[in-house]
Parts: sequence; C-alpha cells; structure tokens
Amino acid sequence: MSNYFVKIISFFLVVILFCRCNREFTNPYDSRTDSSIWTPHNLDITIEGNNQVRITWSQNEERIDGFILKNNNYSTSNPVFINKNLRIYSDNSLFNSQNCGVQFNYSLKAYAGENYSDEIIYDNCLPSLVPLIATNPISNITLNSAFCGGNVTNSGSSTVTSKGICWSTLPNPTNNNVNFMTVNGSGMGPFTSNLTNLNSNTIYYVRAYATNSYGTSYGNEVSFTTQNLFSPTLTTDVISNISSNSVQTGGNISDDGGATVTHRGVCWSTSPNPTNGNVNFMTIDGSGTGNFISNVNNLNPNTTYYLRAYATNSVGTSYGNEVSFTTQSLFIPNLSTAIISNISYNSVVSGGNISNDGGAAVTQRGVCWSTSPSPTNSNVNFLTLDGVGTGNYQSNVNNLNPNTTYYLRAYAINVVGTAYGNEVSFTTQSPSVPTIITSVISNISTSSVQSGGNITNDGGSLIIQRGVCWSTSPNPTNSNVNFMTLDGTGTGTFISNINNLNPNTIYYLRAYATNSVGTAYGNQLSFTTQSLSIPSVSTTMISNISINSGQSGGDVTYNGGSSVIQRGVCWSTSPSPTIINVTNITTDGSGTGTFISNVTNLNPNTTYYLRAYATNSIGTAYGNEVSFTTLCNLPVVNTVSVNAIYHSTHPTLGDSYNLIACGVVTDEGTSAISQVMIWLNGGVGLGAVGGYPGLNINFCINPLQPQGTYDVQASATNACGTSYGSVLTITF
Repeated sequence: MSNYFVKIISFFLVVILFCRCNREFTNPYDSRTDSSIWTPHNLDITIEGNNQVRITWSQNEERIDGFILKNNNYSTSNPVFINKNLRIYSDNSLFNSQNCGVQFNYSLKAYAGENYSDEIIYDNCLPSLVPLIATNPISNITLNSAFCGGNVTNSGSSTVTSKGICWSTLPNPTNNNVNFMTVNGSGMGPFTSNLTNLNSNTIYYVRAYATNSYGTSYGNEVSFTTQNLFSPTLTTDVISNISSNSVQTGGNISDDGGATVTHRGVCWSTSPNPTNGNVNFMTIDGSGTGNFISNVNNLNPNTTYYLRAYATNSVGTSYGNEVSFTTQSLFIPNLSTAIISNISYNSVVSGGNISNDGGAAVTQRGVCWSTSPSPTNSNVNFLTLDGVGTGNYQSNVNNLNPNTTYYLRAYAINVVGTAYGNEVSFTTQSPSVPTIITSVISNISTSSVQSGGNITNDGGSLIIQRGVCWSTSPNPTNSNVNFMTLDGTGTGTFISNINNLNPNTIYYLRAYATNSVGTAYGNQLSFTTQSLSIPSVSTTMISNISINSGQSGGDVTYNGGSSVIQRGVCWSTSPSPTIINVTNITTDGSGTGTFISNVTNLNPNTTYYLRAYATNSIGTAYGNEVSFTTLCNLPVVNTVSVNAIYHSTHPTLGDSYNLIACGVVTDEGTSAISQVMIWLNGGVGLGAVGGYPGLNINFCINPLQPQGTYDVQASATNACGTSYGSVLTITF
C-alpha cells in the first residue's frame, strides 16, 4: 500500500474518532441523554376555590411519554401520571392551612420510557381568596333528621360571614335554597349542624359551605340514607288482678317504627287473635312509646279470654304476643269483723275489712248486733250502713243500753248474697260520775284569777254542766252560784275566769263536772289574791326638744290592783319633781299602758328634770327620772360697711382718719342682745354697747385711726354667747 493511501485512511480514521468523541445526546429515550435538558420548567400554582388549585408548567421537549406529579404535603399520597400533551392539572387534595394562607409543595418530572428528567419543586404558601372548609361525617341518622357540620380551617382573604351545611337529593348541593341549608354562625373553626324535615328512606348529599366577601366555597361531599318507616314493635304485659269481671295488663312499645304512635292499648275476645276493630273490646291508653297499663273491665265471670296489646302509627297497627286468662266465678264477699273499741255506756266503734267482693260489686256493708249470738242484718234498728265496695271501713254503733252484753258481726252484700264476718262480743259500761282535773291557777291579781279544768271521761253519761267553784274554806262545792262559774258542757278542757275576789285573801278552788249520775270535783288548789299597791310606771325618754318644749310620756305596766285614775309627767329645774306644782305637770288620761306627754312653756337654755307619774286609790307612783336642756340660739350679725374719712394731721400719729364701721343684728336669737361690738384687726374691741332688744339693730363705731390696713368685724352677744359677722378689709 502506498504511503499516500495510508495517509488518506489515517486522516478519515482520525476524523471519525474525533466526531465520535464529541457527539451530544438529546433523545430522552436514550439513557445517555442529560436529564436536565428535557426537565419541565415554570411550575406554578393558582388557587381556584376551596380545596381546588390549578397547576401549570412548560415543556420544550415533545419526545416524552408524560409527566409525574406528586403532592409532597402528604408522604403517603400516590403520584399522578399526566398526559404528555397537557400543561395544566387541577388538584382537589386537602391542603395545609398556615398563618400565611395555604401551604403547597408539589414536585413534577417528565418521563420517557424508563428514563426520568430532573424534578422541579414548587414549595410556597399562598393566600386563599375564598375560605377553606371540610365537611364532617354524618351521625344520628333518623327517619327525618341527621347531624353533620364542618370545620373552617382558613378564612381566605376576608372574614367568614356565614357558614353551615347544605343538602340535596342530587350531588353537589349548594346553599341557594334556604329550606335545604343551615346557618351556623360566622368565623373560623368547627361547627355542628342539625338537618331536619327530611324524607324517610331517601338518599341525601351533603356539603359544608363557608362564605366571605370573595365568594362561597364548599367542603367535601358526603351522602347518607334516612331510615325507613314500619309499624311499631311491642309486647303484651302479663295478666294480673284477675277478678270475675276485670283484669289488669298493658304493654311496652319498644320502637315506634319511625312514626308517632297515635293509639295504644289492649284488645280482647273469646276467640284467639283479637284485634282492635271493636271499641267495646279494647282500651285506649294514650300514645307514644314505652310502658302503659290497661284496665280491662265489663268481662263475664268464669270465661276464657284472649288478649293482645296493640299500637298504631301512620304505617299501620302492630300487635304484641297473645295471652289468655279465665275470669273468676261469682261468690259472696270475703270479710272480717274489726276489733271493738271506744266502749262506753251506750256506744262502741267497730267495722270490717272486705278482702274480696266475690266477683260482684259490694252494694251494702256495715255491722249488725244483737243481745243474742249470730246477729243478722234483718233489723234496720240494729245495723249500720257504711258505704259500698271492698276494703276497710269503720262503723259507729250507738243507742246501746248500759251494762249490757252484745254480739256483733260485719256484713257485706253483693248480687250472690250476704256474707258475715267473725262474731265479737262486748259489754257496755255502767254510768258513773265524770273524771276531771283542775287546771293550774294563773293571772292572779287583787280581785281575779284564771283557772279551768279537763274532763277526761264523762262517766258514760253526757256532761250537762262544768266549771270551777271556790271558797275561803277548803273543799268548795258548786252549791252557791255566786262562787262558781258555768263553762259549757261536754268533755275536754275549758277555761274559767274568776272575778269579784277580795284583795290579800286566801281562796280554795276546784273544777267540777256534772252528768246524770252526779257531780265530780277535780283536785283542790289554793291561792292568795294580791294586795293593793301604788302603780308601776316607767318614764319615756325625752324627744323633740326645742327652746321651750319637749316630748316624753310613760308606760303604766301595773295598776297596783286599783284603777289608775290619773297619769302624765311632772318636771322641775330641780331633781325629783312631783305633781305638787300643777303648773308643771301634764294629765294624759287614765288606766294602764303607754301614753305620750307634750311638755310646753319651758325656758330656753335651761336644764329640767322629768318623771312620769300614775295615781290610783292607794297613791301616786313615779317613773325613772330623766333630764334634758332646752335649746339656745345665738344672734345673727353681719358686718355691713367700713369707710375712712380724712380728719386731720395728728402731731403724733400723722395723718388721721375717721374710720366708720357698721354692723346689723338680723336675729337676736333666743334672748335679748346684751352687747354689740366692732373689732379691729381681730383683737381690739370698740364700741361696747348694751341693751338692744328687738331685731334689726344697726350700730356704727367712729374711731380715729392713722393710715394703714384694717380688718373690721362686727359681733353680737346674748345669753347663749357671741356670734361674729364677716371680716371686711380696708386700706387707706
């Protein structure tokens, strides 16, 4: 081979090797292609609504199979594969609400075959215009209601003004119909909503909503089906209280079937499977669910009945389990005779207890008696009529003979016949004088006392007279009408007021009671009437004191056994005043009790001593002494003027002036003015003047004074003291 040919071959080999070493791979399907050159770019997010965002990006390389998008806020979420021709994707995942708005973190990459481009990331917090809200699960589902709610996790770009839930029988409900939505306040946070007025057995779609000034957003949609209606579920109670014509039973409605139970009760028949088709063979025992009691009446004796509880709602009527029973046969009543009590000479108390009416109503009951055994109710003069029906009753047996043995039985009558209780016997008491106790003596005075008695037993005969009797000798009797009281009839306690007694005298007293057998006396008591004395009186404190009067009074608590003929107060300028000076006393009625005394014509600024008094036939008593001082008023004086008039030049004082100062007394107070004065500079008194009776006293002082500043003040003096006018200042 020639050298030229070798060189040519070598040149081409070099060129081929050079070109091969600098080749650039751009096909995404070639794993040698740089993954960054076909990576998507311009990844961006736009919020479109609640839990709805639009994701956009760009892609220059068309030779790919598609894109892979992942929401990195949720590590467990699956990636989304997107068609290679798309540059936009809408995502409705749940997003993270932050203080800045909503946090978004997405990653995007392209893929071609088994090759992947580099990944681009969008990680940013964006403000939401409309609120972000989630819908709660449905709970408490009934025939026509359910509970739901929501949670506003982000208010968006303005305050949430309204939130709630909306529902429909179609998907994607909105809050455009007020009949199918709730309003549960405003603002962020969770809320609970109650869906009402729903139809039974119906599918509903529900979304929470939240509204701000930018619009309304909706939460995730949930659906549920309301319950279906059916007839009630109930059981029949056990039969009880079986008689010849009635029983008691009832039922328990455990489920109303979703509709209100409007009627409930029991129905019965002499054939199985009774229904509520005949109002004469059924009870109506209210409405609603729960237990109820049924009283079944007007049954036939000795008959087998079949009975079921029933309950009716809008769907229909359901029946409980069937029970059967047989009514009792009729028979005469079962009864017992009560024990005899309150035995007297002509009456007793008894009665009976009818434990079973025999299946027929008891139309008459009572007791019957006789002086022979086995009495019957054949003689209306020897029986009582004590009502009808079963149970206990009391019989009052009267018009019996004293000291006589009787036989007595309770009886009861129904349609079958008359039944008698067990026989009891008793003997009436023999009459005797009464039993009586004398009451304690009280309210002892000089001429009266109070007592009485208690008749505990009339002795088997009516008390026709009762009272107390007294004497200055022991064992008084009721033989002298001037020394006894008449205080009614009958047994029990009574009160006796004894009057016209002598003072300081010992008396003996007994209660008495008289019946047809005779008179009985109670225990003897003695007492001594009080001696006469002067009254007891206290003095009332002084009030309403003025310059010449005051108010007092007294309280006569005891008249001393003799009527108080005069009472009042007396006073003096010396201690221990008496009623000797009639000009210094009041006369304020007579008798005991409180009284008011008005004391007048007193001297001002004077101390007085005062006592209440009370006079009876024994003498005069005085109350405690009180003292008081009448009021005293100072005069009223004004400094009215001060002037300086040049007089002359004084050899010692220099220029001198007549200083003319004037005052006026407008009120002399409670006594005559004894002195008026003008004061200079608070210490020099000028113009002492006396004897100025009456008001409006004008006075002026005209001293000679050198030049200077002077404080001038007028004063006036009466028996109460000195008062001063205002200070006037003059400079000359």
